[in-house]
Amino acid sequence: MDSGDTLVRASAGLQSSANTVQLTIGRNVAAWLFALMASSAALAWLQTDKLHRTLELTEVDPFSAADWDSSEAEIWGLHLGMSREAATLTVEKRGLRLLQSGLHYESLPCFDSDVCGVSYSVNNDVGPAVRFGKKGEVTEITVNSVPDYAHPSVRKVAVAGAFKGQMFEFFNGGYSNDMRLKLFGRESGVQSLRGQWGDKAKDTRYIYAVRGVSITVSPRSIADPQPELVSMSLFPHSPAGNLPF
Repeated sequence: MDSGDTLVRASAGLQSSANTVQLTIGRNVAAWLFALMASSAALAWLQTDKLHRTLELTEVDPFSAADWDSSEAEIWGLHLGMSREAATLTVEKRGLRLLQSGLHYESLPCFDSDVCGVSYSVNNDVGPAVRFGKKGEVTEITVNSVPDYAHPSVRKVAVAGAFKGQMFEFFNGGYSNDMRLKLFGRESGVQSLRGQWGDKAKDTRYIYAVRGVSITVSPRSIADPQPELVSMSLFPHSPAGNLPF
């Protein structure tokens, strides 16, 4: 074999190695671009596809989605408009119970009350309260904040502790009006309600009609007007901004 043949073969080998490297780089770049496109598509879906998306608040931060409203939201599978039977089955699939109070405040299966609570056991409400309309459909879902004095075992299983992202911080990071305004914006209506302190220091409900959300806060005490979060409710939203209450 002369030196010319050796050079030709060496050149061919180098070219083959270069082709292999280019192919490997090409595949890696393609995989990276595919992953980037997939994540971008998922983000775009959260931001734009309001007609088809469902936001389970214990799995995703709703504030990661653009202009989310109550028609898209679920809490432990419960959503507005579902029937009493469907709500009961949804709760039972999670090993929970949907209960109502009897005449003597005993816990009974939810069969005819306007409001029922999601519980692990009798007198242990840890999930949302569900309000039903005249046709037995869910018209409101309310999540109460967990008070500071609650037993750690209750706090551990309460639905508010399962929220994600900024919604978790809203419920568990200490309430402030600044945070409410940052997350929800300016309210479309405000109501004074008789709460835990009676008429001496009333609760305040902030209504977001377009989003279909209301936020209720209460003074820490009669002497301390600093507001604390009481609850958040989902109700049928009004694109026109009509107040529901």
